[in-house]
Amino acid sequence: MRRTLEQADLFPVFVSSARDDTDPSKVRMLTAPPYVVLHPLNGADDQDRLTGPGARREPSWVLHCVGESSGAAEVVAERVDEVYRPRLRGIRVAIEGRRTKPIRRTDVAPVQEDDAVRPSIWFVPVTYSFESTPAPL
Repeated sequence: MRRTLEQADLFPVFVSSARDDTDPSKVRMLTAPPYVVLHPLNGADDQDRLTGPGARREPSWVLHCVGESSGAAEVVAERVDEVYRPRLRGIRVAIEGRRTKPIRRTDVAPVQEDDAVRPSIWFVPVTYSFESTPAPL
């Protein structure tokens, strides 16, 4: 999912954090907004039968779409959504040995302020997921 956003070349993309925590007395951001922080989640795995070839998986991830204001964060979220769901139709992720369904947006939370840094930043948490099943042999 990170590669898809990086190839779109819209914003810097970080995994799990965009903060430089090397000096705990000075928390600073690695870059100024706009940017995206991707948080991978453990998706559900289902196996219909014990003798089956593999499990159905549903990986998901939360993106924090970050901007200098609430409006700017919403614009970042809209641009990210255009990458994953052009014309509101999710793209398919290619995974060797798996058949995938289109990416879907499963949740959008309200804009939030992070005032732990100065100046404060704003972000929109957006959750995406897709389903994959074993490809036929």
